[in-house]
Amino acid sequence: MGISNIKIGLTRIHHGIYMAILLLPMLFASLTSASNIIQDYAPILYFEMEETCYPINVSYSIANSHLYYFTGETPRLVYANVTADILATYSNDQNYYLDNQLGTPIDSGIIDQYHKIMDKLGYTIYARVVDIDSRIILQYWMFYVFNKGVLNQHEGDWEMIQIIFQDDKPTKVMYSQHYSGQQASWEQVEKDGNHIHVYVARGSHANYFRSYAGKLGAAEDYVASNGKILYPSQYDIVNLTNQSWLFFSGRWGEINSYEDIFYGSAGPFGPMYKNNGAIWNNPIKWGMSLSPLNSYLLILDWILYNFIIIFISVTAFSILFLGYRVYKRYKLTGLGPRVLSFLYIDGWNKKSIGNIILILSIFIAVMGLFYTWYSVTADLDVDGYSTSKPVEILSIDGIRGVKINLLDPTKGSVEIGSFIFPFSLILGIGLLLFIIGTMGIDKSRKLGRKYIIHGIKLLAPILILVLMLASIKFFIYQIDSAPSTFREIIDALSTSPLNGDTIITVNDNSLTGEITLQWGIALGGYLLLLSGVMMIISGLLLIKDDILFFQNRREGRVE
Repeated sequence: MGISNIKIGLTRIHHGIYMAILLLPMLFASLTSASNIIQDYAPILYFEMEETCYPINVSYSIANSHLYYFTGETPRLVYANVTADILATYSNDQNYYLDNQLGTPIDSGIIDQYHKIMDKLGYTIYARVVDIDSRIILQYWMFYVFNKGVLNQHEGDWEMIQIIFQDDKPTKVMYSQHYSGQQASWEQVEKDGNHIHVYVARGSHANYFRSYAGKLGAAEDYVASNGKILYPSQYDIVNLTNQSWLFFSGRWGEINSYEDIFYGSAGPFGPMYKNNGAIWNNPIKWGMSLSPLNSYLLILDWILYNFIIIFISVTAFSILFLGYRVYKRYKLTGLGPRVLSFLYIDGWNKKSIGNIILILSIFIAVMGLFYTWYSVTADLDVDGYSTSKPVEILSIDGIRGVKINLLDPTKGSVEIGSFIFPFSLILGIGLLLFIIGTMGIDKSRKLGRKYIIHGIKLLAPILILVLMLASIKFFIYQIDSAPSTFREIIDALSTSPLNGDTIITVNDNSLTGEITLQWGIALGGYLLLLSGVMMIISGLLLIKDDILFFQNRREGRVE
Protein backbone atom coordinates (compact mmCIF):
# COMPACT_ATOMS: atom_id res chain seq x y z
CA MET A 1 0.00 0.00 0.00
CA GLY A 2 1.43 3.40 -1.00
CA ILE A 3 2.16 6.16 1.47
CA SER A 4 -0.57 8.37 -0.04
CA ASN A 5 -3.15 5.57 0.35
CA ILE A 6 -2.14 5.04 3.98
CA LYS A 7 -2.49 8.79 4.53
CA ILE A 8 -5.94 8.77 2.97
CA GLY A 9 -6.98 5.75 5.02
CA LEU A 10 -5.83 7.22 8.31
CA THR A 11 -7.48 10.53 7.46
CA ARG A 12 -10.78 8.74 6.76
CA ILE A 13 -10.65 7.10 10.19
CA HIS A 14 -9.78 10.40 11.85
CA HIS A 15 -12.54 12.23 10.03
CA GLY A 16 -15.00 9.46 10.74
CA ILE A 17 -14.37 9.82 14.47
CA TYR A 18 -14.60 13.60 14.19
CA MET A 19 -17.88 13.46 12.30
CA ALA A 20 -19.30 11.05 14.90
CA ILE A 21 -18.46 13.57 17.60
CA LEU A 22 -20.12 16.31 15.56
CA LEU A 23 -23.26 14.23 15.16
CA LEU A 24 -23.64 13.30 18.84
CA PRO A 25 -25.23 16.61 19.93
CA MET A 26 -27.87 16.13 17.26
CA LEU A 27 -29.09 13.00 19.05
CA PHE A 28 -30.02 15.11 22.04
CA ALA A 29 -31.69 17.92 20.13
CA SER A 30 -35.04 19.01 21.54
CA LEU A 31 -36.70 18.75 18.12
CA THR A 32 -37.77 15.37 16.79
CA SER A 33 -34.91 14.73 14.35
CA ALA A 34 -32.38 16.58 12.22
CA SER A 35 -33.92 15.35 8.97
CA ASN A 36 -37.34 16.67 9.95
CA ILE A 37 -35.94 20.08 10.90
CA ILE A 38 -34.00 20.33 7.65
CA GLN A 39 -37.05 19.52 5.53
CA ASP A 40 -39.55 21.56 7.54
CA TYR A 41 -37.51 24.79 7.35
CA ALA A 42 -35.91 24.42 3.92
CA PRO A 43 -35.67 27.87 2.29
CA ILE A 44 -37.28 29.21 -0.87
CA LEU A 45 -34.62 30.85 -3.04
CA TYR A 46 -35.54 33.78 -5.31
CA PHE A 47 -33.10 34.72 -8.07
CA GLU A 48 -32.72 37.80 -10.24
CA MET A 49 -33.68 37.28 -13.88
CA GLU A 50 -30.10 37.58 -15.23
CA GLU A 51 -28.57 35.08 -12.80
CA THR A 52 -26.30 32.54 -14.48
CA CYS A 53 -25.43 30.07 -11.67
CA TYR A 54 -27.49 28.13 -9.16
CA PRO A 55 -26.60 25.96 -6.14
CA ILE A 56 -25.20 22.59 -7.18
CA ASN A 57 -23.49 19.52 -5.76
CA VAL A 58 -19.78 20.16 -5.25
CA SER A 59 -18.95 16.87 -7.00
CA TYR A 60 -19.36 18.65 -10.34
CA SER A 61 -16.68 21.20 -9.47
CA ILE A 62 -14.36 18.60 -7.94
CA ALA A 63 -14.60 16.37 -11.03
CA ASN A 64 -13.60 19.26 -13.29
CA SER A 65 -10.79 20.65 -11.15
CA HIS A 66 -7.10 20.08 -10.52
CA LEU A 67 -5.56 20.55 -7.10
CA TYR A 68 -2.75 23.11 -6.91
CA TYR A 69 -0.51 24.57 -4.24
CA PHE A 70 -0.10 28.35 -4.21
CA THR A 71 3.54 29.32 -3.81
CA GLY A 72 3.25 33.05 -4.47
CA GLU A 73 4.87 32.57 -7.85
CA THR A 74 4.34 29.58 -10.16
CA PRO A 75 1.53 27.34 -8.80
CA ARG A 76 2.51 23.70 -8.19
CA LEU A 77 0.23 20.95 -9.51
CA VAL A 78 -0.59 18.43 -6.75
CA TYR A 79 -3.34 16.24 -8.25
CA ALA A 80 -4.86 16.14 -11.72
CA ASN A 81 -7.59 13.62 -10.83
CA VAL A 82 -9.04 14.97 -7.62
CA THR A 83 -11.61 13.16 -5.45
CA ALA A 84 -13.48 14.18 -2.33
CA ASP A 85 -11.41 11.76 -0.24
CA ILE A 86 -8.17 13.19 -1.58
CA LEU A 87 -9.31 16.71 -0.72
CA ALA A 88 -10.04 15.59 2.83
CA THR A 89 -6.35 14.83 3.40
CA TYR A 90 -5.41 18.48 2.86
CA SER A 91 -6.85 19.93 6.03
CA ASN A 92 -3.96 21.84 7.57
CA ASP A 93 -2.77 24.25 4.89
CA GLN A 94 -4.80 27.04 3.28
CA ASN A 95 -2.42 27.47 0.33
CA TYR A 96 -4.01 24.60 -1.61
CA TYR A 97 -6.71 25.42 -4.13
CA LEU A 98 -8.99 23.81 -6.69
CA ASP A 99 -8.61 25.14 -10.23
CA ASN A 100 -11.64 24.50 -12.46
CA GLN A 101 -10.27 23.38 -15.82
CA LEU A 102 -13.36 24.46 -17.77
CA GLY A 103 -12.37 28.12 -17.69
CA THR A 104 -10.73 30.94 -15.75
CA PRO A 105 -11.97 33.83 -13.58
CA ILE A 106 -11.68 36.20 -16.55
CA ASP A 107 -13.66 34.27 -19.16
CA SER A 108 -17.08 32.64 -19.47
CA GLY A 109 -15.87 29.07 -19.96
CA ILE A 110 -16.99 27.72 -16.58
CA ILE A 111 -20.46 29.25 -16.85
CA ASP A 112 -20.87 28.19 -20.49
CA GLN A 113 -20.02 24.55 -19.73
CA TYR A 114 -22.24 24.58 -16.65
CA HIS A 115 -25.21 25.80 -18.67
CA LYS A 116 -24.86 22.88 -21.09
CA ILE A 117 -25.67 20.36 -18.35
CA MET A 118 -27.44 22.59 -15.81
CA ASP A 119 -30.75 20.75 -16.12
CA LYS A 120 -29.03 17.39 -15.74
CA LEU A 121 -27.13 18.50 -12.64
CA GLY A 122 -30.21 19.83 -10.91
CA TYR A 123 -29.89 21.78 -7.67
CA THR A 124 -28.37 20.89 -4.31
CA ILE A 125 -28.29 22.57 -0.91
CA TYR A 126 -26.22 21.29 2.02
CA ALA A 127 -27.65 21.32 5.55
CA ARG A 128 -26.18 21.07 9.03
CA VAL A 129 -27.83 20.90 12.47
CA VAL A 130 -25.94 21.45 15.73
CA ASP A 131 -26.90 21.94 19.38
CA ILE A 132 -25.03 24.68 21.25
CA ASP A 133 -25.97 25.89 24.74
CA SER A 134 -29.48 24.41 24.49
CA ARG A 135 -30.07 26.16 21.19
CA ILE A 136 -30.45 24.44 17.84
CA ILE A 137 -28.59 25.99 14.91
CA LEU A 138 -29.79 24.99 11.45
CA GLN A 139 -27.48 25.97 8.59
CA TYR A 140 -28.04 25.72 4.85
CA TRP A 141 -24.95 26.02 2.66
CA MET A 142 -25.06 26.74 -1.08
CA PHE A 143 -22.19 26.16 -3.50
CA TYR A 144 -22.12 27.97 -6.84
CA VAL A 145 -19.68 27.01 -9.56
CA PHE A 146 -18.81 30.66 -10.29
CA ASN A 147 -19.15 34.11 -8.73
CA LYS A 148 -19.76 36.85 -11.27
CA GLY A 149 -20.22 39.88 -9.05
CA VAL A 150 -20.15 43.48 -10.19
CA LEU A 151 -16.87 44.30 -8.45
CA ASN A 152 -15.10 40.96 -8.75
CA GLN A 153 -15.49 37.47 -10.10
CA HIS A 154 -13.91 34.19 -9.10
CA GLU A 155 -14.25 30.44 -9.39
CA GLY A 156 -16.48 28.83 -6.80
CA ASP A 157 -18.73 30.53 -4.28
CA TRP A 158 -19.93 29.44 -0.83
CA GLU A 159 -22.91 31.16 0.81
CA MET A 160 -24.95 30.30 3.90
CA ILE A 161 -28.15 31.02 5.81
CA GLN A 162 -28.92 29.86 9.34
CA ILE A 163 -31.86 29.67 11.72
CA ILE A 164 -31.51 29.64 15.51
CA PHE A 165 -34.08 27.79 17.63
CA GLN A 166 -34.78 28.44 21.29
CA ASP A 167 -37.14 26.08 23.15
CA ASP A 168 -38.09 24.35 19.88
CA LYS A 169 -39.10 27.66 18.28
CA PRO A 170 -37.23 29.62 15.59
CA THR A 171 -36.12 33.00 16.94
CA LYS A 172 -33.34 34.37 14.73
CA VAL A 173 -32.33 34.12 11.09
CA MET A 174 -28.93 35.04 9.62
CA TYR A 175 -27.99 35.47 5.95
CA SER A 176 -24.43 35.62 4.62
CA GLN A 177 -23.56 38.62 2.46
CA HIS A 178 -20.05 38.75 1.04
CA TYR A 179 -17.57 38.90 3.93
CA SER A 180 -20.26 39.57 6.55
CA GLY A 181 -24.05 39.25 6.64
CA GLN A 182 -27.28 40.37 8.28
CA GLN A 183 -29.58 39.06 11.01
CA ALA A 184 -33.32 39.36 11.61
CA SER A 185 -35.91 38.09 14.04
CA TRP A 186 -38.12 35.23 12.89
CA GLU A 187 -41.09 37.61 12.72
CA GLN A 188 -39.26 39.98 10.35
CA VAL A 189 -38.56 37.31 7.73
CA GLU A 190 -40.86 36.76 4.75
CA LYS A 191 -41.90 33.10 4.55
CA ASP A 192 -44.42 30.54 3.38
CA GLY A 193 -45.25 28.64 6.54
CA ASN A 194 -41.83 27.76 7.96
CA HIS A 195 -40.04 28.13 4.60
CA ILE A 196 -38.13 31.42 4.69
CA HIS A 197 -37.68 33.56 1.58
CA VAL A 198 -34.09 34.15 0.51
CA TYR A 199 -33.43 36.75 -2.19
CA VAL A 200 -30.16 35.93 -3.92
CA ALA A 201 -28.12 38.74 -5.49
CA ARG A 202 -27.24 38.38 -9.15
CA GLY A 203 -23.71 37.06 -9.64
CA SER A 204 -22.43 37.57 -6.10
CA HIS A 205 -25.08 35.27 -4.52
CA ALA A 206 -25.25 37.36 -1.35
CA ASN A 207 -28.51 36.64 0.49
CA TYR A 208 -31.09 39.30 1.40
CA PHE A 209 -34.34 39.46 3.35
CA ARG A 210 -36.23 41.54 0.78
CA SER A 211 -36.46 41.53 -3.01
CA TYR A 212 -35.65 45.25 -3.13
CA ALA A 213 -32.62 45.09 -0.82
CA GLY A 214 -28.94 45.13 -1.73
CA LYS A 215 -28.34 48.78 -2.53
CA LEU A 216 -27.28 49.63 1.03
CA GLY A 217 -25.36 46.44 1.66
CA ALA A 218 -22.28 45.10 0.04
CA ALA A 219 -21.19 46.44 -3.27
CA GLU A 220 -23.72 47.03 -5.99
CA ASP A 221 -25.87 43.95 -5.50
CA TYR A 222 -28.83 43.47 -7.82
CA VAL A 223 -31.68 41.64 -6.09
CA ALA A 224 -35.15 40.81 -7.34
CA SER A 225 -37.77 38.08 -7.46
CA ASN A 226 -38.22 38.18 -11.25
CA GLY A 227 -36.11 35.11 -12.10
CA LYS A 228 -35.93 31.44 -11.17
CA ILE A 229 -37.51 30.36 -7.89
CA LEU A 230 -36.23 27.22 -6.16
CA TYR A 231 -38.77 25.63 -3.82
CA PRO A 232 -37.73 22.86 -1.39
CA SER A 233 -39.31 20.26 -3.65
CA GLN A 234 -37.05 21.32 -6.53
CA TYR A 235 -33.65 20.77 -4.93
CA ASP A 236 -31.84 17.98 -3.12
CA ILE A 237 -30.83 18.49 0.51
CA VAL A 238 -27.59 16.78 1.52
CA ASN A 239 -26.37 16.37 5.10
CA LEU A 240 -23.22 18.47 5.14
CA THR A 241 -21.52 16.73 8.07
CA ASN A 242 -21.28 13.46 6.11
CA GLN A 243 -19.07 14.96 3.39
CA SER A 244 -15.37 14.05 3.44
CA TRP A 245 -14.37 17.08 1.33
CA LEU A 246 -15.61 19.27 4.18
CA PHE A 247 -12.15 19.07 5.78
CA PHE A 248 -10.36 20.55 2.76
CA SER A 249 -8.81 23.75 4.12
CA GLY A 250 -7.87 25.27 0.77
CA ARG A 251 -9.75 27.50 -1.63
CA TRP A 252 -12.56 26.39 -3.92
CA GLY A 253 -11.26 28.37 -6.87
CA GLU A 254 -8.16 29.52 -8.68
CA ILE A 255 -5.60 31.87 -7.14
CA ASN A 256 -2.55 33.00 -9.11
CA SER A 257 -1.19 35.95 -7.12
CA TYR A 258 -1.47 37.92 -3.92
CA GLU A 259 -3.38 40.52 -5.93
CA ASP A 260 -6.11 37.91 -6.45
CA ILE A 261 -6.65 37.96 -2.68
CA PHE A 262 -6.57 41.73 -2.43
CA TYR A 263 -8.95 42.35 -5.31
CA GLY A 264 -11.41 39.54 -4.58
CA SER A 265 -10.46 37.26 -7.49
CA ALA A 266 -9.33 34.30 -5.38
CA GLY A 267 -11.59 31.34 -4.76
CA PRO A 268 -13.40 31.16 -1.38
CA PHE A 269 -12.72 28.86 1.55
CA GLY A 270 -15.19 26.07 2.33
CA PRO A 271 -17.78 25.98 5.14
CA MET A 272 -15.38 24.92 7.93
CA TYR A 273 -12.88 27.66 7.08
CA LYS A 274 -15.01 30.52 5.77
CA ASN A 275 -14.53 33.73 7.81
CA ASN A 276 -11.62 32.07 9.61
CA GLY A 277 -13.95 29.29 10.75
CA ALA A 278 -16.23 31.64 12.68
CA ILE A 279 -19.44 30.56 10.95
CA TRP A 280 -18.70 26.88 11.53
CA ASN A 281 -17.18 26.90 15.01
CA ASN A 282 -19.09 29.80 16.59
CA PRO A 283 -22.32 30.14 14.58
CA ILE A 284 -24.26 31.91 17.34
CA LYS A 285 -21.51 34.41 18.09
CA TRP A 286 -20.99 35.03 14.38
CA GLY A 287 -24.71 35.47 13.74
CA MET A 288 -25.29 37.82 16.67
CA SER A 289 -22.40 40.03 15.52
CA LEU A 290 -24.16 40.80 12.24
CA SER A 291 -26.07 44.01 11.61
CA PRO A 292 -29.77 43.61 12.46
CA LEU A 293 -32.46 44.16 9.86
CA ASN A 294 -33.67 47.74 10.29
CA SER A 295 -37.21 48.76 9.29
CA TYR A 296 -36.16 52.33 8.53
CA LEU A 297 -33.27 51.19 6.36
CA LEU A 298 -35.68 48.89 4.52
CA ILE A 299 -37.66 52.00 3.56
CA LEU A 300 -34.45 53.55 2.21
CA ASP A 301 -33.72 50.26 0.41
CA TRP A 302 -37.13 50.45 -1.24
CA ILE A 303 -36.56 54.07 -2.27
CA LEU A 304 -33.17 53.23 -3.79
CA TYR A 305 -34.59 50.17 -5.55
CA ASN A 306 -37.34 52.30 -7.11
CA PHE A 307 -35.11 55.34 -7.47
CA ILE A 308 -35.47 55.72 -11.25
CA ILE A 309 -39.28 55.81 -11.11
CA ILE A 310 -39.25 58.15 -8.11
CA PHE A 311 -36.60 60.38 -9.65
CA ILE A 312 -38.40 60.67 -12.98
CA SER A 313 -41.66 61.47 -11.20
CA VAL A 314 -40.10 64.13 -8.95
CA THR A 315 -38.17 65.63 -11.88
CA ALA A 316 -41.30 65.77 -14.07
CA PHE A 317 -43.26 67.41 -11.25
CA SER A 318 -40.46 69.94 -10.66
CA ILE A 319 -40.29 70.83 -14.35
CA LEU A 320 -44.05 71.27 -14.51
CA PHE A 321 -44.01 73.43 -11.38
CA LEU A 322 -41.16 75.57 -12.71
CA GLY A 323 -42.89 75.77 -16.09
CA TYR A 324 -46.02 77.06 -14.39
CA ARG A 325 -44.03 79.71 -12.50
CA VAL A 326 -42.22 80.78 -15.68
CA TYR A 327 -45.57 80.96 -17.48
CA LYS A 328 -47.01 83.20 -14.75
CA ARG A 329 -43.87 85.33 -15.01
CA TYR A 330 -44.40 85.52 -18.79
CA LYS A 331 -48.04 86.60 -18.41
CA LEU A 332 -47.12 89.23 -15.82
CA THR A 333 -43.99 90.87 -17.24
CA GLY A 334 -42.85 88.81 -20.21
CA LEU A 335 -39.54 86.97 -20.28
CA GLY A 336 -37.43 89.85 -21.55
CA PRO A 337 -35.21 89.98 -24.62
CA ARG A 338 -32.63 87.46 -23.30
CA VAL A 339 -35.11 84.92 -21.79
CA LEU A 340 -32.36 83.38 -19.62
CA SER A 341 -31.48 86.17 -17.22
CA PHE A 342 -27.85 85.11 -16.68
CA LEU A 343 -27.24 86.05 -20.34
CA TYR A 344 -27.52 89.79 -19.61
CA ILE A 345 -23.89 90.69 -20.30
CA ASP A 346 -23.08 94.13 -21.68
CA GLY A 347 -19.68 95.22 -20.45
CA TRP A 348 -17.46 95.28 -17.33
CA ASN A 349 -20.09 96.07 -14.75
CA LYS A 350 -20.98 94.08 -11.62
CA LYS A 351 -24.00 92.46 -13.21
CA SER A 352 -22.14 91.34 -16.35
CA ILE A 353 -19.08 90.10 -14.44
CA GLY A 354 -21.35 88.19 -12.07
CA ASN A 355 -23.15 86.49 -14.97
CA ILE A 356 -19.85 85.59 -16.67
CA ILE A 357 -18.65 84.00 -13.44
CA LEU A 358 -21.98 82.16 -13.16
CA ILE A 359 -21.67 80.69 -16.68
CA LEU A 360 -18.11 79.52 -15.95
CA SER A 361 -19.24 77.98 -12.65
CA ILE A 362 -21.90 75.93 -14.46
CA PHE A 363 -19.28 74.42 -16.79
CA ILE A 364 -16.99 73.67 -13.85
CA ALA A 365 -19.85 72.06 -11.90
CA VAL A 366 -20.71 69.80 -14.84
CA MET A 367 -17.08 68.63 -15.06
CA GLY A 368 -17.08 67.94 -11.31
CA LEU A 369 -20.01 65.55 -11.69
CA PHE A 370 -17.84 63.05 -13.60
CA TYR A 371 -14.73 62.91 -11.40
CA THR A 372 -14.06 61.31 -8.01
CA TRP A 373 -14.96 63.59 -5.10
CA TYR A 374 -13.00 61.91 -2.32
CA SER A 375 -10.50 59.07 -2.24
CA VAL A 376 -8.51 57.04 0.28
CA THR A 377 -5.77 54.71 -0.94
CA ALA A 378 -3.32 52.43 0.85
CA ASP A 379 -0.09 50.61 0.05
CA LEU A 380 0.56 47.43 2.00
CA ASP A 381 4.02 46.14 2.92
CA VAL A 382 3.65 43.09 5.17
CA ASP A 383 6.34 40.48 5.78
CA GLY A 384 8.18 41.52 2.64
CA TYR A 385 5.11 41.59 0.40
CA SER A 386 4.09 44.89 -1.15
CA THR A 387 1.00 45.72 -3.17
CA SER A 388 1.82 46.38 -6.81
CA LYS A 389 -0.34 49.50 -6.80
CA PRO A 390 -2.31 51.53 -4.24
CA VAL A 391 -5.47 49.80 -3.03
CA GLU A 392 -8.53 52.04 -2.93
CA ILE A 393 -10.25 51.55 0.42
CA LEU A 394 -12.71 54.45 0.12
CA SER A 395 -14.01 56.31 -2.90
CA ILE A 396 -16.89 58.72 -3.31
CA ASP A 397 -18.10 60.05 -6.64
CA GLY A 398 -21.28 61.22 -8.25
CA ILE A 399 -21.74 58.24 -10.56
CA ARG A 400 -21.27 55.17 -8.34
CA GLY A 401 -21.75 56.69 -4.89
CA VAL A 402 -19.77 55.47 -1.88
CA LYS A 403 -17.58 52.36 -1.81
CA ILE A 404 -15.78 51.16 1.32
CA ASN A 405 -13.18 48.40 1.36
CA LEU A 406 -11.49 47.00 4.46
CA LEU A 407 -7.74 46.57 4.05
CA ASP A 408 -7.10 43.48 6.16
CA PRO A 409 -3.47 42.32 6.42
CA THR A 410 -4.52 38.66 6.33
CA LYS A 411 -7.41 38.72 3.85
CA GLY A 412 -6.57 41.66 1.62
CA SER A 413 -9.03 44.25 0.33
CA VAL A 414 -12.52 43.18 1.42
CA GLU A 415 -15.53 45.25 0.52
CA ILE A 416 -17.58 45.93 3.65
CA GLY A 417 -20.13 48.43 2.40
CA SER A 418 -21.38 50.66 -0.35
CA PHE A 419 -24.04 53.22 -1.02
CA ILE A 420 -24.83 53.16 -4.71
CA PHE A 421 -26.48 56.48 -5.39
CA PRO A 422 -26.32 58.70 -8.52
CA PHE A 423 -25.48 61.97 -6.77
CA SER A 424 -24.35 63.46 -10.10
CA LEU A 425 -27.72 62.79 -11.67
CA ILE A 426 -29.44 64.71 -8.87
CA LEU A 427 -26.97 67.59 -9.04
CA GLY A 428 -27.13 67.60 -12.85
CA ILE A 429 -30.93 67.81 -12.90
CA GLY A 430 -30.65 70.44 -10.18
CA LEU A 431 -28.45 72.52 -12.48
CA LEU A 432 -30.97 72.12 -15.30
CA LEU A 433 -33.86 73.20 -13.06
CA PHE A 434 -31.74 76.10 -11.81
CA ILE A 435 -31.18 77.28 -15.40
CA ILE A 436 -34.89 76.96 -16.21
CA GLY A 437 -35.70 78.87 -13.05
CA THR A 438 -33.69 81.89 -14.24
CA MET A 439 -36.00 82.45 -17.21
CA GLY A 440 -37.66 85.84 -17.20
CA ILE A 441 -36.28 87.12 -13.84
CA ASP A 442 -36.25 90.91 -14.19
CA LYS A 443 -34.28 91.99 -11.10
CA SER A 444 -30.59 91.32 -10.48
CA ARG A 445 -31.14 91.16 -6.71
CA LYS A 446 -33.66 88.32 -7.09
CA LEU A 447 -31.40 86.51 -9.55
CA GLY A 448 -28.40 86.94 -7.25
CA ARG A 449 -30.23 85.25 -4.40
CA LYS A 450 -30.88 82.25 -6.67
CA TYR A 451 -27.16 82.09 -7.49
CA ILE A 452 -26.21 82.07 -3.82
CA ILE A 453 -28.75 79.40 -2.89
CA HIS A 454 -27.59 77.08 -5.67
CA GLY A 455 -23.96 77.74 -4.85
CA ILE A 456 -24.60 76.54 -1.31
CA LYS A 457 -26.27 73.42 -2.72
CA LEU A 458 -23.10 72.62 -4.67
CA LEU A 459 -20.93 73.15 -1.60
CA ALA A 460 -23.17 71.02 0.63
CA PRO A 461 -22.15 67.49 -0.55
CA ILE A 462 -18.45 68.07 0.05
CA LEU A 463 -18.95 69.97 3.32
CA ILE A 464 -21.27 67.26 4.67
CA LEU A 465 -18.74 64.61 3.62
CA VAL A 466 -15.93 66.36 5.52
CA LEU A 467 -18.11 66.70 8.62
CA MET A 468 -19.06 63.02 8.46
CA LEU A 469 -15.42 61.95 8.19
CA ALA A 470 -14.53 64.19 11.11
CA SER A 471 -17.12 62.49 13.33
CA ILE A 472 -17.19 58.92 11.95
CA LYS A 473 -14.79 57.57 14.56
CA PHE A 474 -17.41 58.10 17.27
CA PHE A 475 -19.66 55.65 15.44
CA ILE A 476 -16.91 53.15 14.59
CA TYR A 477 -15.89 52.95 18.24
CA GLN A 478 -19.34 51.55 19.00
CA ILE A 479 -18.54 48.47 16.88
CA ASP A 480 -16.59 46.10 19.10
CA SER A 481 -15.66 43.83 16.20
CA ALA A 482 -14.04 46.59 14.12
CA PRO A 483 -10.41 45.54 13.39
CA SER A 484 -7.71 47.64 15.05
CA THR A 485 -6.18 48.49 11.67
CA PHE A 486 -9.52 49.84 10.49
CA ARG A 487 -9.85 51.92 13.67
CA GLU A 488 -6.43 53.48 13.06
CA ILE A 489 -7.41 54.39 9.51
CA ILE A 490 -10.62 56.04 10.74
CA ASP A 491 -8.67 57.91 13.42
CA ALA A 492 -6.33 59.33 10.79
CA LEU A 493 -9.18 60.41 8.51
CA SER A 494 -11.12 62.02 11.37
CA THR A 495 -8.13 64.02 12.53
CA SER A 496 -7.52 65.65 9.15
CA PRO A 497 -10.48 64.92 6.83
CA LEU A 498 -9.54 67.38 4.06
CA ASN A 499 -6.33 65.57 3.11
CA GLY A 500 -3.33 63.86 4.61
CA ASP A 501 -1.09 60.81 4.73
CA THR A 502 0.26 58.52 7.44
CA ILE A 503 1.99 55.19 8.01
CA ILE A 504 0.15 52.60 10.10
CA THR A 505 2.09 49.76 11.72
CA VAL A 506 0.60 46.27 11.31
CA ASN A 507 1.12 43.66 14.00
CA ASP A 508 -1.71 41.17 13.68
CA ASN A 509 -1.95 37.39 13.38
CA SER A 510 1.84 37.06 13.52
CA LEU A 511 2.18 39.48 10.61
CA THR A 512 4.26 42.63 10.77
CA GLY A 513 4.59 45.48 8.34
CA GLU A 514 3.28 48.89 7.37
CA ILE A 515 0.34 50.45 5.58
CA THR A 516 0.99 53.76 3.85
CA LEU A 517 -2.27 55.68 3.78
CA GLN A 518 -3.14 58.69 1.62
CA TRP A 519 -6.47 60.51 1.51
CA GLY A 520 -8.15 63.73 0.57
CA ILE A 521 -10.63 65.62 -1.56
CA ALA A 522 -10.17 64.57 -5.19
CA LEU A 523 -10.51 66.56 -8.41
CA GLY A 524 -14.30 66.27 -8.63
CA GLY A 525 -14.69 67.55 -5.07
CA TYR A 526 -12.47 70.57 -5.71
CA LEU A 527 -14.39 71.37 -8.90
CA LEU A 528 -17.71 71.33 -7.02
CA LEU A 529 -16.27 73.51 -4.25
CA LEU A 530 -14.87 75.96 -6.79
CA SER A 531 -18.16 76.06 -8.68
CA GLY A 532 -20.16 76.68 -5.49
CA VAL A 533 -17.87 79.52 -4.35
CA MET A 534 -18.01 81.10 -7.82
CA MET A 535 -21.83 80.99 -7.79
CA ILE A 536 -21.95 82.66 -4.39
CA ILE A 537 -19.56 85.39 -5.58
CA SER A 538 -21.61 85.95 -8.74
CA GLY A 539 -24.77 86.19 -6.64
CA LEU A 540 -23.22 88.79 -4.34
CA LEU A 541 -22.18 90.88 -7.37
CA LEU A 542 -25.70 90.84 -8.80
CA ILE A 543 -27.24 91.77 -5.43
CA LYS A 544 -24.70 94.60 -5.09
CA ASP A 545 -25.55 95.96 -8.55
CA ASP A 546 -29.31 95.89 -7.82
CA ILE A 547 -30.62 96.77 -11.32
CA LEU A 548 -33.70 96.04 -13.41
CA PHE A 549 -32.91 93.87 -16.42
CA PHE A 550 -36.08 94.81 -18.30
CA GLN A 551 -39.46 96.40 -17.66
CA ASN A 552 -42.98 95.15 -18.16
CA ARG A 553 -43.43 94.31 -21.84
CA ARG A 554 -46.73 96.22 -21.89
CA GLU A 555 -44.81 99.42 -21.27
CA GLY A 556 -42.76 98.75 -24.37
CA ARG A 557 -39.38 99.42 -22.72
CA VAL A 558 -36.47 97.06 -22.17
CA GLU A 559 -32.91 97.48 -20.90
